[in-house]
Amino acid sequence: MNQKPTNEPTYWLDKPSTVNIIIAVLVLCCIALFAADFFYHPHGHFAFEQWKGFYGWYGFISYCLIVLTAKQMRKLIGRREDYYESVDSDTNNEQDHD
Repeated sequence: MNQKPTNEPTYWLDKPSTVNIIIAVLVLCCIALFAADFFYHPHGHFAFEQWKGFYGWYGFISYCLIVLTAKQMRKLIGRREDYYESVDSDTNNEQDHD
C-alpha cells in the first residue's frame, strides 16, 4: 500500500473509513428513494413511466450503456500516448537550451 510522506497533511477524504461511510450513505439514499416509489402513485405521461422504480432502472441502464459505448468509441478515436510529440522531441529541446 502506498504510504504518504509524513510531511504531507492527511485530509478527511484520505481515510478509507470516511470513504466507506460516504458510499454507505449514498447506497442508503438510493434504497430509500427506490422504496419511496412504492408509496405514491406516479402520474407519468406514458404507461411504462408508472412502473415502480422505473426512473431508477432507466438511469442505471442508461449509465451502463453510456460507459460501454464510450469504451468502444475509445478504440475508434483513441490516440497513442505520445501522439502529440515526436519521438526525439526531448533531444531537440535539450539542444535548443544549450
